[in-house]
Amino acid sequence: MPIRNASPSTAEFPSTGDWNTVDTVSVQLALKAGSNTVTLDSGSGYAPDIDKVDVPRWL
Repeated sequence: MPIRNASPSTAEFPSTGDWNTVDTVSVQLALKAGSNTVTLDSGSGYAPDIDKVDVPRWL
């Protein structure tokens, strides 16, 4: 997940065993104020089934 042209970070998405079992993976990113672009890329491997990306507002 490259942020602001920085080196990409990685996150592990462990197998849940089957398509009927879901899980949550949390990743902390340092975002700047305003617009940011987050790219999710599996490279040449299998990609996880991502249903939601939540960016909470920290005050």
